Amino acid sequence: MPYKPPVCPECGEPISVVDEVVSETYRFDEATGTFKLREIATTVEIECLVCKADLLELLEAFEHGVCNYVAE
Repeated sequence: MPYKPPVCPECGEPISVVDEVVSETYRFDEATGTFKLREIATTVEIECLVCKADLLELLEAFEHGVCNYVAE
């Protein structure tokens, strides 16, 4: 039996694709001439591609973002 995606609470469309934004901050290190990761965002934005609704509460099971739950 195939799994079906959840439905967007705003527009009712199946959520088969989501847009996820995770912010990371890099600072240039003059001594080494490279960028160093300084901060990883503590928040993740996940939205419906159809209506742009915020889906973070609906998908809160993905506490580290949907990219960490890929199974292919």
